[in-house]
Amino acid sequence: MCHAREGAAGQLRLLPAALPTSSPEARAALEREGPEGRSDPLAVVLGQEVARFNRLHQVVQQTLQGLVEALQGHTAMTPELLSVHHALITQQVPEPWEKVAYPSHTSLGAWMADFGERMDFMRSWLTRRVPISFWLPAFFQPQSFLTAVLQMHARATNLPIDSMTCSVTVTDFALPEVIASAPETGVYVHGLWLEGAQWNGTARFLDEVHADGIHSEMPVVHFSPTSSPPPAANVYECPVYKTSARADSQSTASHDASYIASVNLPVRPGTDANFWTLRGAALLCLLSH
Repeated sequence: MCHAREGAAGQLRLLPAALPTSSPEARAALEREGPEGRSDPLAVVLGQEVARFNRLHQVVQQTLQGLVEALQGHTAMTPELLSVHHALITQQVPEPWEKVAYPSHTSLGAWMADFGERMDFMRSWLTRRVPISFWLPAFFQPQSFLTAVLQMHARATNLPIDSMTCSVTVTDFALPEVIASAPETGVYVHGLWLEGAQWNGTARFLDEVHADGIHSEMPVVHFSPTSSPPPAANVYECPVYKTSARADSQSTASHDASYIASVNLPVRPGTDANFWTLRGAALLCLLSH
């Protein structure tokens, strides 16, 4: 019992602080306006994400604190706390956390580390500046973020948002830290993984993956709003998923809860979209390990 109590208390000590919402820096980030004097779409998305993260933080903190007190005999051990207790022992993510969290298929240790990194990204955005490159896997709702990018461009150009899509260019930046400034239009995005393929940075197309694994890290990607039709030849409409637990085929991708969007990537000469579909090529935000 003492070991279990220390386990819960240890997780509680590792828990980062909740995201600030009332500090001057946080208020400025959350109330940021666009050039037209209206709420910045990215600031709106940030506010929604902060609310979701703080809700998850509250549930994690309350259940861990409640478990510590129950194991000390100060309060009753409820069925919910018992389920959290069992999950901690078996290194699984407790069900009460999963109910208010983003999709994930990792062990408890990896989940806690990932949670801390996501909180760090959001905290930096809140208290420092708008990121030069956005870590897409950090978001509860990446779709809302990409829609906000389109909305910003629609307002700037007075074009209907329904006529726009995101054009994707894979950059030469291996890491976001080497980028000096944000793009003039659209956003830089990092943190994606390729499954069933790899990016050939020299030839700048989708290539077959090395024999030593099925996953490869994607360079920084430039998402740029456009109203031009996408290229029809020598590209693969690559689905983007939140996790590696995804649809079995491209035809069912849009109905998958893990599905975010599809992006057109140039492919190796001599291959076509069907070639990459059969290999299950996809972009992932989070691996299962």
